Amino acid sequence: MNEIDTLVVIVAVVLIAAVVVLLLGYHPSKFGSIMSITTAPILLIDPSHVPPGTQAILVTYSSLGVESNGAWRNATGSGTVNLFTVENNSKILGYANIATGAEVEAVRISIDSVKIRVNGATYAVSVPNPNVIVTLGSNSVIGSRSGILVDLLTTVIAQPGTVFLGQGDPPGNYTMTPVVRAIVIGGMDNITNTYISNTVKINSTVKAEIGFLV
Repeated sequence: MNEIDTLVVIVAVVLIAAVVVLLLGYHPSKFGSIMSITTAPILLIDPSHVPPGTQAILVTYSSLGVESNGAWRNATGSGTVNLFTVENNSKILGYANIATGAEVEAVRISIDSVKIRVNGATYAVSVPNPNVIVTLGSNSVIGSRSGILVDLLTTVIAQPGTVFLGQGDPPGNYTMTPVVRAIVIGGMDNITNTYISNTVKINSTVKAEIGFLV
């Protein structure tokens, strides 16, 4: 191999490394010389406000996404979660591969459908925007043992003019209005359980149930 061939190989390696760094959200000011990847769980908690007689709120989501260092990337995860099961415990919705040390700006949950069970009957719930996007605060940096906790703060309301008849059977006219916030949390080592429980604060007024220390 002559000098020209060697130079071509070196340039190709540098370009490939640059593309990988860009795709994974690497920021040179936050890393050492060797880049590592964190598989960060995306967790959900939701202290819901719902009509009397509500027994379940079933949210079906088709995909997750994370914005890191200005670029959106898909996360793994889809399914259905009963929000009543995440009032006092967080549930893992999926995982995002993010470069350790990268900053997370936002999380996206794409909702396919929402149903509510009230007094034994199940009804569809309308969602104003099925792509729920929450922006994180500044300095939301992913560490080697980090996760992302999303707090929906869901409110499900009956539309104005709804009249409850008989034993409280509803007409089925419901709307879900989540007020979403999220934080990056640390201390997550070998998280494998679907539901995790412990208590930390998201802010001064809202408590989340998660199984690690901030």
